[in-house]
Amino acid sequence: MRNVFLIVASIVCVACSESDSETENRPKTYVDSELFSLARAGDFAFYKNNPDTLPFTIGGGGHSGFIRVKFNPIAANALVDSGKLPLGSKFPNGSLVVKEIYNGRGDSLIFLAVMLKNSVATNAAQNWVWGEYYADGRVLWPVNRGADCVPCHSLTSATSNVPGDLGHRDFVRTFGLRP
Repeated sequence: MRNVFLIVASIVCVACSESDSETENRPKTYVDSELFSLARAGDFAFYKNNPDTLPFTIGGGGHSGFIRVKFNPIAANALVDSGKLPLGSKFPNGSLVVKEIYNGRGDSLIFLAVMLKNSVATNAAQNWVWGEYYADGRVLWPVNRGADCVPCHSLTSATSNVPGDLGHRDFVRTFGLRP
């Protein structure tokens, strides 16, 4: 009887893990409220473990002022090269990168620029779901416009107009810009 129970329990466990895996690989369409909630909740690590606001690189793109960049645990675990994603590497699915934008050091948060890595999302551009939100959750740049973010995020050292810019690592520009 005990062997029968163990066999049934094993089958149930395998079936559950297969359905979880299938769910993760199923195409999904993200909505802005969902992406904003992910960016505001959870455990994050700051870029180079530095929670200070840093001046944004002049000419470095569509954001200005001061920034703080944070990574969810999935993304943070991929950072090894002095707090950066190694050259040629990709973030794993589920990685969340959030850039907080401020007018000045010590000011209130103005907006969030959010990137969620999901290669099967129906509204992903280059395997990322992109969105920008005011601090109160109002939409600044909706998730379905991510393709508009790709041109700046795909700049390389050869195509950037910022002196010393090393380009992107899996479309994250923070590693190549100078604070």
